[in-house]
Amino acid sequence: MTRAHAVLLKQLAKRASPAPAPASRPPQAETMLPTAPAPSTHPEPTSGSSDSPLTAASEVAEPGTPRAISKHLLAQIRRNALPGLSRAPDDPDHVNDTNEPMDPNTQDVWEFFVMPIAEQIQARLQANALLPVFIVENPFPHYAKNLRTALANLCPALNTYQLDTRVTANFQDLIIRMAEQRAFGMILFCTSRNQLPREFRSLVRTDGYLSIPLMNAERLRDYAAQRFPGANLGAIDDSWASAIGPQELLCVNTLKQEHDWLAGLHQLADQRNQVQSAGASIRLKDLHGVESAKHWAQQLFNDVRLALRGAIQWKEVDRGALFAGPPGTGKTTLARAIALECGIAFTAVAPVKDWMIGDGLDECIQLMSATFAAARQQAPSILFIDEIDSLGNREKFQGQNASWNTAFLNALLSELDGFDDRDRVIVIGATNHADNVDAALKRAGRLDRIIPISRPDVPALIEIYRAKLRHFAYDVSEEELGTCASLSLGLTGADVEVLVRGARRRARLDNNRAITADDIQNEIFSIPPQAIRSPLHGPQLARTAFHEAGHALIALLLPSLREHIQVASIVADDQGALGFVGIKHADRNQTCTELLDRICMTLGGRAAESLIFGEAEISTGAGGYTTRNDLAVARRLTEAVVGVYGFSTVHPNWHTTTPDEKEMQTIVAEQYGRALTLLESHHDQLVALSEKLQAEHVLDRDTLLSFVRTSP
Repeated sequence: MTRAHAVLLKQLAKRASPAPAPASRPPQAETMLPTAPAPSTHPEPTSGSSDSPLTAASEVAEPGTPRAISKHLLAQIRRNALPGLSRAPDDPDHVNDTNEPMDPNTQDVWEFFVMPIAEQIQARLQANALLPVFIVENPFPHYAKNLRTALANLCPALNTYQLDTRVTANFQDLIIRMAEQRAFGMILFCTSRNQLPREFRSLVRTDGYLSIPLMNAERLRDYAAQRFPGANLGAIDDSWASAIGPQELLCVNTLKQEHDWLAGLHQLADQRNQVQSAGASIRLKDLHGVESAKHWAQQLFNDVRLALRGAIQWKEVDRGALFAGPPGTGKTTLARAIALECGIAFTAVAPVKDWMIGDGLDECIQLMSATFAAARQQAPSILFIDEIDSLGNREKFQGQNASWNTAFLNALLSELDGFDDRDRVIVIGATNHADNVDAALKRAGRLDRIIPISRPDVPALIEIYRAKLRHFAYDVSEEELGTCASLSLGLTGADVEVLVRGARRRARLDNNRAITADDIQNEIFSIPPQAIRSPLHGPQLARTAFHEAGHALIALLLPSLREHIQVASIVADDQGALGFVGIKHADRNQTCTELLDRICMTLGGRAAESLIFGEAEISTGAGGYTTRNDLAVARRLTEAVVGVYGFSTVHPNWHTTTPDEKEMQTIVAEQYGRALTLLESHHDQLVALSEKLQAEHVLDRDTLLSFVRTSP
């Protein structure tokens, strides 16, 4: 055994010894819980200002009581609102960012979190003669310096370096050369191994990748036993562990008595779990109006179950999906329900709120990388990225922020590609506007399944009303419930929850009686008129249904489009359109014939109106001033055929931004005539599809395909 190994063993043995009893701590550690929190620049809230378990009382509480513990912890969290834990230098609990010795209670936290890494390094040093290179992934980026220092103290035989986006290329080259020569052992500390340059991969064997572990129940009890020998470990609930990190331990460690410490840990864990577990009990069967997504979820559940049994490889399980739909349609709730159904961990983040709060690009990337690092540790898991379109599209980046946005998006792409351990992390993105999501995010192997989530139809709204009303006393008949659902057509599940809450308020103010249909309808009619909630009825319903049925039927009849059709709806969207047909974008290069098929399908709605109502009775539904109307889309596609892709018959193989107008008009006229011919020859199917849309409002892929399965 080398001297360096002996030093490491000595350090580990010292750390493994039982912690001293509280009586051996410095006099400061003997102080009881303060009767008032440390001075704060923020005013204390009154006891009625929040339902949080950490609400502070306005009056002075007795030491050791739950109220005093809450007040003390609230002061600690306020002083350290961000996980950086920066404090005033004269604060006795100050985390020293210099190289001077830290407070023993603070250092104890850092060493506790890196101890499993140090133990693994010890075992590998004993088993290998060569001085190794380890890459240590840190899921707590705000504590990088503290944790790296603690690991360096426990592993003095190895040199420790921090690698992140701020490191210069020259420094990276120097590290690589030293690692290749094995001049000495090295620990390369990073937020995410996926963000390291590719050159580092060849330097580290598979067992050379280590991660600072997240808390679990066993480790939390070990820490409590070290801090308070003889503590009642049975008082620590298993559910606390996932909510406890360095910041939580640093806060509760300011409570010096065992009873106070355990009570404070309980309060912090409960508060964190309440935030994380909101809606966690909702299962797939409780969700309505998202049938296409539930179908994919069932397939995912089957694959995950087989992978957990080892019947298939994790590489065969979908690695990602993109939920696309209007706000309030339950995309987050659906993703959480999928994780619950599969029995795997779930993490939800919003890039603007959780990642882009760092001080500069490097810190923002670290926060994002730490999220993926934590998801990998909990694998198999689902990582849900809400509002992923907020990251932008590189094709549209402009101005001085373009380079910043591009670098951040590239870092996310690196995480999505990842190494082999990414196979057990399923990433689900959510967006209100799928077209705004960068194309690279939707590439195969990333978020390659685009799953549309539409506003619920009337049957789904009925079930949503039932689910929201079951928590209250209500007197609403089935017929009345159907009427409320019809009046709510165009609203989302979140909207229905608001309506029911308002109806409950009306009933509560009227002698706390049961909710009636009048209460719900009064809430519906009190909403300001909006296009997105105006239910279609009468001639408008029939005309819109025929229009969308025309689009859908042509897509079903043309093989190049049949494989991509996802949904048909006559529920209005946020842009004012009365209906839509969802066609997934092709994930490969398209031929001229396929582009012409798309033009034909785009004109199918206008052709259906002409066929059913007559050419003179065509509505303005296919036109308008927006770039999303049918005629505008058909023109753009035709311009691409003739000018961008060089499929012109007048000027073949020639790229131009000003294609010939007459040629484009000819193409549009031909495809419109083709659409008329197709629909006329399948008139009965057009009528049947329209009637189905009028009855159900939203038709999923399987229902649409059933209309052509028996066709030649």
